[in-house]
Amino acid sequence: MIPDFTEKKALYDMPTNTYKMLNNKIVGFIDGKEAYIQAINLILNIERFDYVIYSWNYGVELKNLFGQTMTYTICDGKRRIREALIADKRTIDVTDFTHSFYKNKLTYSFVVNSIYGDVNITKEVLMT
Repeated sequence: MIPDFTEKKALYDMPTNTYKMLNNKIVGFIDGKEAYIQAINLILNIERFDYVIYSWNYGVELKNLFGQTMTYTICDGKRRIREALIADKRTIDVTDFTHSFYKNKLTYSFVVNSIYGDVNITKEVLMT
């Protein structure tokens, strides 16, 4: 059977079933917004270009921010996080970035606008 490309199916109609991970163990299945939040956390915890198993388009590049100036890390970290999350088709935008610094950790807080609604996310980056 030849696929009919004249009918475009909306992305949010497509299933997003995936394995549910809890404490580094697979404990069932999830779908929808919960699966999307898990995907965000995976994207933000996979260093891009470090693992052969992942596409070079997957993950975030934060490793080479270590040792950079605070101003550079804050600005470029926001850009890199946004680019990593926009690669997922379910993401509409990444907004409302705020940051805080304590000891050697820079913490970003931001809102991910998605087809499932807004999701508040926090990501820490080590500075040393």
